[in-house]
Amino acid sequence: MNEERLAGRVDRIAILDGYRALAIVAVMAFHYTIRWTAPHDVPAHIRAASLFVGFVPFEYGWMGVELFFVISGFVILMTLKRCSGPADFARRRFARLWPALIVGAALTGIVVNWIGPPDWKIKLVDYLTSLTLINPRLFDFTGLNANWVDGAYWSLWVELRFYFLIAALFFPAKRHFLKSWLAVQFSAALVWLALPAVRHKVTFFDFLPYFTVGICAFELWSKSRERQLALAGTALAAGLILYAAAAGRGVFAGCDPTAAVAANLLIFLLFALLLRGSPLLRPFAWPPVVALGEASYSLYLFHEAIGVSLLQRFSGLPFLLALALTVAICIAAALAMRGWVEVPAKAWLTESRSGNGLSVLQETLDSPEELDRDPVEIVRV
Repeated sequence: MNEERLAGRVDRIAILDGYRALAIVAVMAFHYTIRWTAPHDVPAHIRAASLFVGFVPFEYGWMGVELFFVISGFVILMTLKRCSGPADFARRRFARLWPALIVGAALTGIVVNWIGPPDWKIKLVDYLTSLTLINPRLFDFTGLNANWVDGAYWSLWVELRFYFLIAALFFPAKRHFLKSWLAVQFSAALVWLALPAVRHKVTFFDFLPYFTVGICAFELWSKSRERQLALAGTALAAGLILYAAAAGRGVFAGCDPTAAVAANLLIFLLFALLLRGSPLLRPFAWPPVVALGEASYSLYLFHEAIGVSLLQRFSGLPFLLALALTVAICIAAALAMRGWVEVPAKAWLTESRSGNGLSVLQETLDSPEELDRDPVEIVRV
């Protein structure tokens, strides 16, 4: 697909923001009703939430993170095709991620230390190490005893490694990128299958196939010349994921195989419908859903620690009312942070490219990471 055709299409995928909204809602449902209540959490930080234990859609809400990974594979490859080089890609990622991270982590520290669980107190070292997006356990040799500001940040460490890997393969290979990526995925699959000890220590291998599905979905969506290879790559990655889900391997250890397989099939179905331009996806392009998806990164940064803190503070209310208030407050804060931090900061950090703040702000809103919103163009029927 030539650059002109690609440029004409990449700004029309608000559906992906709808998918982001679905992913963050699923993760919030899991954290607020399952993760921090018994039997998953003892003693339970959210006792009243136990009424949802056993409700399968919430029990598997954590798989919203896997949906985020597929979206990331799709969108990051789209972004790379617009970058002039590794430095440009690194700058775009920094402008996209770190302004909201700096503010979101600070907000989390303030709120949790003010009203949060006593055993969740956040130290300055937790804040500083979390800003690196590197697993705090890797700092243990220093004796810092650091932890994530919000436990959900673990997936950002996965994302960071994905950025390094895809950039390292994309820029040298360019036209042969997909071959290089699938060669790495195939090699990783062999290691994952043959060496359980490595699988347990290098959990990144568990998530690599999700990025591969997203990468291949983009190649198919953009009608690249390597569609057959993308189909083969999709089959390889999906096969690895479904095998792990059915066999209880990796992140699916201890999961119900039927539910795990079904949840993954739902993720695959969403992208199959995207590739077909199905009208069934129109609800994902509804403006409020898109707005939530746009703010999903900010919301992800503080939803868990602040959300649990608010639920504890509202413990005197009926749980469903406390849940509604917590969700509303977190979403409102995320929308504000996107409007007041994410978009302006990204525009300012990338201003050197055009020298015009207004034009950069418009480019920020229209960039592949942000995705333009046109529900008519999005659902290509």
